[in-house]
Amino acid sequence: AQTRREGSRVLCDRPCFWRGSLSAMLCGVEDLVECLRAVPLPFWLFFSALFLGAGVGHVSGLQDFNVYRMHHFDLHGVRYGSRGAVVNMEARGEESSVLTRKCVVLRWAGLTREKLDRLVERGAGALLILLPRNLSDAGWEQLEAWQRLESDLLSSEVPIPVYFGYEDDGELSLVYEQLSKAGEKDRNSSALSALVQSFGSEGYQFISDNKEAEVVKDSHVVSLVGKVIGQGREEDLPTLALVAHYDAMGLATSLSYGQDSNGSGVVALLQLARLFSKLYADPKQRPKYNLLFVLSGGGKLNYFGTKSLLEEHMEDVDVTALLSEAEYTICLDSLSSPPPP
Repeated sequence: AQTRREGSRVLCDRPCFWRGSLSAMLCGVEDLVECLRAVPLPFWLFFSALFLGAGVGHVSGLQDFNVYRMHHFDLHGVRYGSRGAVVNMEARGEESSVLTRKCVVLRWAGLTREKLDRLVERGAGALLILLPRNLSDAGWEQLEAWQRLESDLLSSEVPIPVYFGYEDDGELSLVYEQLSKAGEKDRNSSALSALVQSFGSEGYQFISDNKEAEVVKDSHVVSLVGKVIGQGREEDLPTLALVAHYDAMGLATSLSYGQDSNGSGVVALLQLARLFSKLYADPKQRPKYNLLFVLSGGGKLNYFGTKSLLEEHMEDVDVTALLSEAEYTICLDSLSSPPPP
């Protein structure tokens, strides 16, 4: 896998699935090794003959898929997101009876926080969550449910690696269907039957050689401030503040779509700044209000950029005076969101 740093996050670009009967066979044995320790010697001889008779199949192919690791961050000493990155596990469907140390492949549609927590409790070692390519095709209620789930996942720490991919990327949809069918069959089979089937079946190995994320101690959020002065003495005039955060945030860095939140707010603020700067350039049309324009970063991180701006400019008389004297503040955020039906 290839990695690149983006701010305080590490994004995985190209993990892959390794498909072959060898990986499936060995992983199948691993699942039942604890059970077989109690099996008498005659049965061990039977299993040995079965294993040798099954033989080792060839690896039928190596396929790369573009996936994206769930990012993480620390805010006021609290951890959020998923810090895990290194994965080398057999893939399984969520219906499988054994998920311990397995990479579970499931679809975003129908996923809930309760389901994710159950998978973690069952010992899942990693998650690969498949997303629809075009989220706008979903209904309004489905989009709201997904947004709540995204917000919920980002509001706490997930203890295992979590990756996201598009279900129409290469053979990912086929992989999901095959794992789901195998999982359903596995749940309806006995332990002995599952072992026998594992010797000759094909499987998928999810491999990512990313290094664990490192702490970025010198992270800095940039905010931009502009102002126009009204007619009269600046310190005697009331101030109107227009604020918008310029960054977007999603479950993964490359899956952050910010045309609404908050590209729409940024465009509106810049347009207002352009129009009012022309209006204030003419003394005859200049209102008796100061205007303050703020583009802040870290809007999704509990307005971290705005708080940093206030802290950094405590000794800046001009900015501090304008902020402290603000008579009204307008926050421009998600202005292009359609109203609910």
